[in-house]
Amino acid sequence: MKTLIPLLSLLSLLSLLSPAAEDSRRKTDRAALVFLIAGQSNAGGVAAFSPETNAKAGMQEKHPAIPGSTAKEVGIPTTMEAYPRCYIWGKGKLERLTPCKNLKTCYRDPWRHGIELPMAMLLMKQDPDTDLFFVKHGPGGHNLHTQWAAGKGPDYKNFKAWAWTDKNGHLSSRAYLELSRKIMALTGSE
Repeated sequence: MKTLIPLLSLLSLLSLLSPAAEDSRRKTDRAALVFLIAGQSNAGGVAAFSPETNAKAGMQEKHPAIPGSTAKEVGIPTTMEAYPRCYIWGKGKLERLTPCKNLKTCYRDPWRHGIELPMAMLLMKQDPDTDLFFVKHGPGGHNLHTQWAAGKGPDYKNFKAWAWTDKNGHLSSRAYLELSRKIMALTGSE
């Protein structure tokens, strides 16, 4: 919540500086939530869309889906149309959240997801007018005690260099500016 309030404040300020300020204010009056998801492979996601897609990806032997645990079985939609106001950071830009394309999961098969799908589904039901933005970093095969060790782990340092500047977890001005520009472009307020 500490991160959301400054981000929304910055978005409001930037919208006032726009040449089309009146139009921009109307377009940015809706809420936006930004989620920074970082950690091990589970942060990237390893959940299967369905038992059928798990088998199709050749993962059934090595990583069998737990019965009743797949997106299909618990009612999580796996189509882009189910997430009309959801975006994910990928390849240096924010894109529409598109299952089977850009969920940045741990395994290389396209029929996997992480926490972003259930979060997006539940939040879209709760408030369908809110824009949701997900930034994920969850490299597979990395452990928390070495790669994510606070102050010295390479994954910790890389993520912190991009997003954080202080011990309180405040976003850096670079990250604010980068996310703000992308969010404003996607919401039509540039």
